[in-house]
Amino acid sequence: MGGLEIPGHLELLLTGEPVLDVYAAGPWRVPDDLVGEIFGRARELAASDEARSVRARLPDDWLPDATAVAPELLTLAGFLCGTAAVCGGTCAYLNWELVGGFLAEPDSFPRDPLQWQAPGSRWRPPGMWLFEGKAPRETAVALAVRCLEVLEGIAPFEERRRALLELYRQRQAYPALAAQDVAAPRADLEGLWSESAGPDILAVLPELAGPEGYLGWACEGLAAAHERLASAVPGVPPVLDTTAHLVLQAGLEHAPAGLASVAGTDDYLAVQERIAAAGDFDSRAWAKRTRGWLARGLAAGQIDACRAWLDMAVRFTGILQGLPGYPARPDPCHVPVGGFQYDVRALARPRRTANPLVTTLALMPGSGACARWRTGACSPAPAGPECGHAGARTPRQA
Repeated sequence: MGGLEIPGHLELLLTGEPVLDVYAAGPWRVPDDLVGEIFGRARELAASDEARSVRARLPDDWLPDATAVAPELLTLAGFLCGTAAVCGGTCAYLNWELVGGFLAEPDSFPRDPLQWQAPGSRWRPPGMWLFEGKAPRETAVALAVRCLEVLEGIAPFEERRRALLELYRQRQAYPALAAQDVAAPRADLEGLWSESAGPDILAVLPELAGPEGYLGWACEGLAAAHERLASAVPGVPPVLDTTAHLVLQAGLEHAPAGLASVAGTDDYLAVQERIAAAGDFDSRAWAKRTRGWLARGLAAGQIDACRAWLDMAVRFTGILQGLPGYPARPDPCHVPVGGFQYDVRALARPRRTANPLVTTLALMPGSGACARWRTGACSPAPAGPECGHAGARTPRQA
């Protein structure tokens, strides 16, 4: 008997290759020369006269030649992952690796296949660090476009990168909008750009719909994944209970008012009632229970629905923690992403050792039923001694 069957588009997770696993896009094998190639483009841009003209004040951990380009690329890459979205794999911190050469004390990045992060990027178009200096707005916008060009070649980012480039193209194509970008107060720019994003761009960049809009998008995805899992495996709690528990595991005592804009007054009050009824909520116990029914979903062939649920649950956490402002990097977050990733590997590649009882019992009279069980035969066993087998290896706890 083999392990759990993993769909072909996720097999890369089990190979030991350098992988970036943005849950919303799927795992991607990171080319060996990618970091060096992108850093070379970044260094060239940072050294340009336009980048040096920005003169933004950077934190002390950046080298002098980083200019505003380096932190811009870092926050932009986090945004391209998806704000508060789950990124796993041995290269989960690729956004940091890309700019590591600009840091005064470069970090060493772990290669644990079970690690994950959820970037809480505050980046929004038209840009962040590039607009902090005194350079002309036209220069800042042009540099932001070039930053997007620097990040070309990262497959999980590509759809969102192209949508952003299209938004820049649309703004630049209309003289009135271009003039607005020059004259508008800095504090108004992000709102103006988000408002100009049409349905096609919002479908790819839901963060631009604003915190409540992004919350609504995450809630819809969470409900769809939850419904799929509830129909496939037993023990999945009702969605309103889960919503209340997600609020509590996020460290919040009450459901934020912004949730009413998504769920409506009745469901908002129902969630609040469940929060009040939860009493002394134990986040760790909740995570253990949640990991249990997600593992049952995994065993039932619902790995994609499980991954979607985890991604939406983590985003939901970060969005709630940031309301009424930007989504935050989820903290605390007890959504059992790491435990699920362990379960995927444990069930798909269980470590096995031969049990000598198999050979011993096979030589005894009446062993045909055991032989048929080992070979996967489906015919009913004849009357005789019951054929038993050991249970699955118990995974470590979350």
